[in-house]
Amino acid sequence: MPIADHKAGAISGRIRRHRVTTACIECRNRRVKCDRLKPACLQCSRTLRPCNYARTRVKKIEFEHVTGVQPNVQSEDSWTSVLNLQRDAPRVAGSTDVSKPSWIVAEEEELCLPRPRRCIPGPHGTPINSLGFSYFTLLANELPSAELCGTFFENFLRTVHPVVPVCHVPTLEREYANFWKNLSSNTSAELWLLVSAILYTGSHNLPYPDQTSSKLLHLLGDVASHMELASYYICDQDSALQLLQAHLIMNTYRTNQLSPFAAFGFLPQAIRFGQQLRLHVEHHTKRNEKISSNTSCNFESAEAQRRIWYHLVFLDVESVIANGLPPIIRSDGYVTKLPSMAYDTSLSLHSDEQQAGNVGSMMIAMQGQYQWARHMQKWFESLPTPTEVTSFKTLIEHLLLLIPKDGSIENEWVRTYLRMQIDRAYCMLGLRFWQLDRFTGTGCQSEIVRTARSFLTNYLKLSILSPNLSWFLPGLIQPLHALIILLMHLSTCTDICSEESLSRSLLDDVFELRVSRILAGTIISEKARINSEKIPQRANSRYSMLVELRARIWKRCGWDRDGKGKDPWGGRLDDFDEDEDATKEAAEGVTDVELKDGLQSSLLSESFQPQSIGDLMDEDPLNMFQWDKWEGLTEGLFVP
Repeated sequence: MPIADHKAGAISGRIRRHRVTTACIECRNRRVKCDRLKPACLQCSRTLRPCNYARTRVKKIEFEHVTGVQPNVQSEDSWTSVLNLQRDAPRVAGSTDVSKPSWIVAEEEELCLPRPRRCIPGPHGTPINSLGFSYFTLLANELPSAELCGTFFENFLRTVHPVVPVCHVPTLEREYANFWKNLSSNTSAELWLLVSAILYTGSHNLPYPDQTSSKLLHLLGDVASHMELASYYICDQDSALQLLQAHLIMNTYRTNQLSPFAAFGFLPQAIRFGQQLRLHVEHHTKRNEKISSNTSCNFESAEAQRRIWYHLVFLDVESVIANGLPPIIRSDGYVTKLPSMAYDTSLSLHSDEQQAGNVGSMMIAMQGQYQWARHMQKWFESLPTPTEVTSFKTLIEHLLLLIPKDGSIENEWVRTYLRMQIDRAYCMLGLRFWQLDRFTGTGCQSEIVRTARSFLTNYLKLSILSPNLSWFLPGLIQPLHALIILLMHLSTCTDICSEESLSRSLLDDVFELRVSRILAGTIISEKARINSEKIPQRANSRYSMLVELRARIWKRCGWDRDGKGKDPWGGRLDDFDEDEDATKEAAEGVTDVELKDGLQSSLLSESFQPQSIGDLMDEDPLNMFQWDKWEGLTEGLFVP
């Protein structure tokens, strides 16, 4: 409805109504004009009458005859007055806290307001039988026996959960036991999806997986097709958390089966779903503190929510490295506290009661991983100062002191992984400074080159130290920055003999490790088939550039035909097409794998154009000083 102009009412002959102040009772009864002075008006003072005003204001309307167009007098209720009033209004105490983002201050003030009571639905979730007629019977027939599933569950807790700690283990064990105890058509679909994700990852990560993992994957896909995050209506917090946990467990594990630049397609929906669950806000208001302090169950749930959120933060940073896209979560977009490093059975203890014996080694590794992700988020937005870099290194070194020195494989894995975080952060920053021409010193023993070698050495060590975690590293973690540093260093290095012993075998082993994972084969679902044929996924130009750089540098150094070293491709590359172009495409696509579920067609358009690298190499293939031309191909490798 359009708003009429303010001059529309100023037409001759119209009556304008104004509210006036109430006169005293005596003047109102005598029907004389009252000047409304208090405690006694002038009329009552002159006539020596008692002057009293009514306690309640009685509205009176005065009619004023408008004879012409009135001047445009600014009303007290105009927009300018309202804005000035808001600007001059005193700020609340909480809004002066510069350490808090403005959005969290507004949320805290809004939560302090009184709220009407609402009928909150019970913790039911979505019954599995609501997904379709006889749906429970079809799924139950595909589910393996409880004894076999118990083996998968234990393997999940041992090989997947340590690096994807999005669940509280005692709570998960109770839910898993209740799942088998009360398995019926009324079992919630969220719990069914969580159990299916756990069983699939636990079965697929066995040393010798069988066809059971394929059946569980099919079972998981059936339920997941009905329980998508984008269309899920949140009516129960616990059920929604189970749904998010299931998606994170499954998709995090499958990142090692997808092409790195396409493995994080699930992440935007997962982050938005986590924000809907308020995971990015630390629940420290009075209302939540009262609930959390009563029972340890709520404390455990709050701890699980922190782990879920920081796992999303970590995946967001990994996606930036893998695909070169800007991050989704900003460094000031959340105020959630870091998760605890204590064992799940010791979470009820206060921080001063958590002794060194109550701290888990893998949680120390995850703490370093979360700290690395937080600092990378900040350094994506602005380059750090030397003090900030030193502070991060000191923080990781403090975590290293918490690891027991008992010589176990797990503690050695954690110790190496934490050291790798320092090298990885320095490689990312060093490459950025190198691009901005702020980095000098590119000799064989320069700090940035030695750090890149150190990172790749630890990378290879972790890949064989714990085979059960090979899906996570090298499956999920990408060594792109260290690789490009060494390759660009070799492009201008004059001491080829030294680099042959220092870097050649190291690069060969890393490339072979990446290629062997691709050639091992992956699982293809029916959604990825068109006309019953598998479609190869073209490699991203940044990954193809690494392979092309290696081939050109090996040719320049004379390492391609000397009969030494390794052939990362084993003399062949399997692809679906046998012609020369397809073979070349496969050689360029080191990280090229088959198309998977959820991969959108937009990713297929980001294909590699070989003539761009070829033209660049033909001009001056190994000129380190032509950054203006290399930047177009390598910009995705640097911190945005």
